[in-house]
Amino acid sequence: MAKIEWYSTKFQGVTARKHDSRKHGIKFDEYFRGQYQAGGKRQTVGFGWSSEGWTAQKVYYKINEFKKNAKQGKKPTNLKQERELAQEINRKKDAEEKKRDKEKTTFSEFVDSVYLPYAEKRKKANTIYNEKIYLGKWIYPDLEKKQLREIDDTDIETIDGKMIDAGKSPRTRQCAIGIVRHILNHAIRKKYYTNMNPVKQIDMPKVNNKRERYLSEDEAALLLDTLKAKNPALHDSVLMALHTGMRAGEIHKLQWKYVNFETKQVYLPDTKDAAKGGKPKYCKMSDDVFDMLKNRDKNKISEWVFPDKNGNQRKQVPKHFFSIVKDLFNKNVTDPRDKVVFHTLRHTFASWQLQNGVPLAELQHFLGVSDFALVQRYAHHAKDLNNKAVEIFNNPKTPEPDPEPEAKEMPDNVVKFKLA
Repeated sequence: MAKIEWYSTKFQGVTARKHDSRKHGIKFDEYFRGQYQAGGKRQTVGFGWSSEGWTAQKVYYKINEFKKNAKQGKKPTNLKQERELAQEINRKKDAEEKKRDKEKTTFSEFVDSVYLPYAEKRKKANTIYNEKIYLGKWIYPDLEKKQLREIDDTDIETIDGKMIDAGKSPRTRQCAIGIVRHILNHAIRKKYYTNMNPVKQIDMPKVNNKRERYLSEDEAALLLDTLKAKNPALHDSVLMALHTGMRAGEIHKLQWKYVNFETKQVYLPDTKDAAKGGKPKYCKMSDDVFDMLKNRDKNKISEWVFPDKNGNQRKQVPKHFFSIVKDLFNKNVTDPRDKVVFHTLRHTFASWQLQNGVPLAELQHFLGVSDFALVQRYAHHAKDLNNKAVEIFNNPKTPEPDPEPEAKEMPDNVVKFKLA
C-alpha cells in the first residue's frame, strides 16, 4: 500500500492529499484535514474531498471555529459534534412544526380522530351516546371549528351561559363542562394542547343531588306487591336490593357461583367500591331473600342470578320499574332528589338498619363502602338519635353531690384561705 503523502496548504493548520486517480475538474481530487491545539492537546479533524465542496479556506475557517469553542468549553469541536448538534436542531424544529400542526387541529377533528376512538374502548356505550348528545347540542356550536390552541376559559363560559339562558339545571351544565374538560385533558396528554386546561379557570356549577328519599315499610310492601303481580322477575331484584342494600349493578352482576345457601350469604367480588381499591363484600340473606333465591335456583336459565329475558347479563334497570314507581310515588314530584329510583332501595335498606339500632360503623360494612363519610349521610335516621340529644334538657337529672373528701392535715408550708 502506497504511503499517503500530506502537504501543507497556504492556510495555517490545513493539510491536504491527492487522490491516486480520481480527478475533480482538471486536477486530482484533494482531501483536506485540519489541526489545532487547545488545552495542551493537538486535535486533528478530517473534513472531506474537494469534490464534496471542501476547500483549504473553508477548512481553515472551520478549524478556527472549533479551536475557539474548545478553549471556551463549548461544542462543536469537530465535525461529528457539529453533525449531532445539527440533527438535534432539526429534531427540535420538526417537533415544533408537528406541535404547531397539532395545535391547528380543530376541536371536532380531535374529538373524531383521537378522543372518541380512545373513549369508546374505555367507556360504556350509553356514556359515549350521552357525550355525543352534549357535543352536538351544546359544545360544537361554539367549539366545533375552533383550533385547539385558540380555546380559552371565555369559550367555556359562553357554553355555560347559553345553558343558563336555556334554563338547564346545574347538573346538566356540569356534565357539558365536564365533557369539555375530559377532551382537553386528553388533548394535553397527547400534546395537541399545551396550555392549562381552561376549565380549571372557571367556577363549576354547584350541584346538590344528594337523595334523601327512602321508602317506609308500607311503601316498600306496596311496591313489592305491585311488582309481584305485574313483573315477578323485577320483584325479585327489588326484594334483593331492599334486604341487602346491593346496587343495581351488583345485582345484575351476581352469578350463581357466588350464592351460598349453606351460609345464607352472597359474595360480591366486583363491587363499585372494590373497583376503587376497596374490598369485596358478603351480604347476608334474609329469610325472604333465601326463599326467593331458592325458588329462582330451581328455574335458573344461565349463570346469572337475575338475567335478562335471553339469559344474558342485564345491563340496566328494566324500564318497567320506572313506570311502576312513577305511578306509585313520582306522579307529582318535581324535584329529582325526591323521586323514587332504584338507588332509593339502597337508601331504604340503610335507613331501616339505623332505625333498628345498627351502628353507623356496622352499616358501613353492610353497604361495602370504605369511606365512612358516605354513611354519615344516614346518621339522622339512627334510632332515637335526635331524641337522645335533647333528652338531657327535657328530663334534667339532679346531680348527685360529690362525696365529702377525707379530712387531711395540710402541710405547714401551705397558706390557708377563707372564702369571703
